[in-house]
Amino acid sequence: MSDVSFNTSNGQTSSNFARGDIGSIDLRGLGVGNTLVLLNGRRVVQHPSSQASVSLAPVTTYNTNAIPVYGVKRVEVLRDGAAALYGTDAVAGVVNTVLRDNINGGSLSLQYGGAEGTGLREFNASGYLGKDFSEGRGNFSVLFNYTNRTALTSQDLPFTATSDHRAFDEFAGTIFAGSNSLDDTSTLSQWGNFATLGGVRVRRGTTSVTTAGGVFSIQPTANGGCSYTLSGDICIDDGTRATTGADRNTRWDGQANFPISISPSLDRINVYASGHYDLTDSVTMFTELGYYYAKTRSIQDSVFSIGSIQMTIPASNYWNPFGPVTFANGSANPNRLAGIDAPAAGLPIFLTSYRFVDMGPTVVDVSNRQFRAVLGLRGEALGFGGNRRCLFRSHRA
Repeated sequence: MSDVSFNTSNGQTSSNFARGDIGSIDLRGLGVGNTLVLLNGRRVVQHPSSQASVSLAPVTTYNTNAIPVYGVKRVEVLRDGAAALYGTDAVAGVVNTVLRDNINGGSLSLQYGGAEGTGLREFNASGYLGKDFSEGRGNFSVLFNYTNRTALTSQDLPFTATSDHRAFDEFAGTIFAGSNSLDDTSTLSQWGNFATLGGVRVRRGTTSVTTAGGVFSIQPTANGGCSYTLSGDICIDDGTRATTGADRNTRWDGQANFPISISPSLDRINVYASGHYDLTDSVTMFTELGYYYAKTRSIQDSVFSIGSIQMTIPASNYWNPFGPVTFANGSANPNRLAGIDAPAAGLPIFLTSYRFVDMGPTVVDVSNRQFRAVLGLRGEALGFGGNRRCLFRSHRA
């Protein structure tokens, strides 16, 4: 059995990007959507939004972080024949968490710790309290957990402070020293790739500013191969931007530029109460009440364009280098490249690859709330026996 925490730091292309405080159980490695989670033998509400599995397939599952772990009495695992009893959501098996009840007394645990050399600090308060009443005919018990954790960022640790691991001392003197396979910087960067709508080639005299298919990119002038030099030590290159060799400086290292969250900051509250009262010698009324709240903040890399959904920059855009000679209001276009053979009305272009680093990192705030209420009767009366209950469950994110 494995517990799966969905990593939001690598989730910008999946629903995990904004999962927040989510944990799930995966039996047999068949995926969290195939493991049924029960609490005190009863089904629990699924998290309201889907999450992406390893294969990025959307699945729904219960958030195991909503269980107050300090109050766990035992965990029961049913591995075989679960689907026949519980249905297709239990193909991998069933995990039933049984919480403490009938507590008469109390306990409190306080913990505080941190990771040396980082800003990661965590405080945890857990406990339980219970009391019998009516000469032992009834009991009411409360379990609680509170967790406050600061973020662990990429810049806290040397091995996460950059995505380029080629210069790490650990690789010195090995066959991996200087290997480009250790460079995990992103080819999606602030140096954009573009193409004219319809694949129209643009020339300046006899010099091609774009390829025959209208493709061009922006790069540092120092990289060479420029087809049109712009101000600010940047230029246009005819073709898709190169990212290897001398052009590796056009890659993006988000971990070095932003405090990317390796582990997000967290505030979590779990409160669970249970009680029972013997109405008669053979009939007992019971109840369960649960509340969970968590708020996380995660700093992620800048947003980027998606190849399957290309952005169109119209010819009339003020910053389009192939824009019109004159704008609709009659003013001259200061940003149209001089001497190009683009139509006087301008050419629209596609933004095929670009990371919006000038907008800064992406800040993801996620709040999760879950409510649970159970009220029922068990025992025998008037010739009837068994367990009858009313269950209310709600989860909001």
